[in-house]
Amino acid sequence: MLPSDHEAEEFIRRQIERLPPRIAGRIARLRRASRLVRLPVGILMILAGFAWFLPVVGFWMLPIGVVLLAEELPITRRLLAGAAMAIARRFRRGRRDEGS
Repeated sequence: MLPSDHEAEEFIRRQIERLPPRIAGRIARLRRASRLVRLPVGILMILAGFAWFLPVVGFWMLPIGVVLLAEELPITRRLLAGAAMAIARRFRRGRRDEGS
């Protein structure tokens, strides 16, 4: 089941807050930017994420680009948040199992 728009936004906001302050601030600023800024930056970050083998750019750029593009379509935001929530639940469950 997909989360609501509010739940998706809250989850994404909490995940951004977990990042280092400097990076979190830049992502928050990009999320508030206009569509003319967000779309090209999101696409460029996704493309750069596929160049993971180069120094500086890397796979870390791919999820940030997806988050920026998800701002444009509410269903994409819900799908992204739902997938991330499922991964987080599975990760927490796996860590609990390791601790036993």
